[in-house]
Amino acid sequence: MIRAAIFGALVACLAAGPALALSCRAPDVVRSYLDADASDDFYTVVLGRIRAGTPISSHTPSRDLRIAARMRGRALGPDGFARPIARPVQLNITCLSEWCGQPPPQDRDLLIFLRHEDGRLVLDLGPCPQWLFQNPNSEQVARVADCHTGGACDTDG
Repeated sequence: MIRAAIFGALVACLAAGPALALSCRAPDVVRSYLDADASDDFYTVVLGRIRAGTPISSHTPSRDLRIAARMRGRALGPDGFARPIARPVQLNITCLSEWCGQPPPQDRDLLIFLRHEDGRLVLDLGPCPQWLFQNPNSEQVARVADCHTGGACDTDG
């Protein structure tokens, strides 16, 4: 009888709370480009790699976090991804409730949208990835470059 009462109370507690789930749109490089372009902030789009100044765990952080890093690659300009760039960046990992952004992989090809903030470049990494694309394929790179240089800016959905 006591077991049944405890079980019933446990079920009631679990059923009483709202079911929380995070729903993110599928990331799309052109949608990210258009969002950056429409923003009041200024962005630089880079095809390159990031190396954090301090080792970062591959586990998701449990709170908002800023990490110093360095970025090296090619910035998007009128001729596509042709301009070499190597700069310090701030990784801004943010959380929404229990969901947090992921640190970028070390030394892997990335397509990144860097926000300018007080003279620094910042990579915002929230729970719904929008500003970082790992191992971008040639189609993704071409779609962003085409959109930037006056070509088609069609999104995947």
